[in-house]
Amino acid sequence: MLVNLKVLSYCCSAYRSKDNWIIDSGAWDHICNSMNWFKRHKKINPINVQLPNESFARVEIAAEVHIFGFLILHNVLYLPQFNFNLISISKLAKLNYCFSLSGDVCYIQDSQKKVIGSGKLKQGLYHIEDSTNNIDKDFITSANSVSSTFCSAVSVPESALWHFRLGHVAQPVLAKLS
Repeated sequence: MLVNLKVLSYCCSAYRSKDNWIIDSGAWDHICNSMNWFKRHKKINPINVQLPNESFARVEIAAEVHIFGFLILHNVLYLPQFNFNLISISKLAKLNYCFSLSGDVCYIQDSQKKVIGSGKLKQGLYHIEDSTNNIDKDFITSANSVSSTFCSAVSVPESALWHFRLGHVAQPVLAKLS
């Protein structure tokens, strides 16, 4: 099995973080680079993962990960050589989680449409906040009082759509394309 992680732009792979989690619309799976996050882990049939630099890495461990007390991820692939920890939007969307963009913040809503966490935009990527205390309380009140149609009514700026469609390319690259 081949998993493609060519979703992070090259410029963002210059530094490494074992504690940083990124909300990624292009990731096929959740990825973790440190076993310190694991609550439980298991051996899996080996799979090859393609990294952003075009190389491949073999994954043989998957785990359950609890992120900052508000999000539990299952079947997270252990990839110690990867620079970031990734949260796959598509995996969580299948579990009825929603992601709402407002300014430079991505809010995460659980299956009951309650805001449970957020990610702050940094270098073109949404980095999970380590505490829900940083979430805009007015936004939570309004978002949690709206019906489930809230998630489908989010408008995404065109530049953000192209950023996602082109594999999270840097803003200067998008500017050259326009």
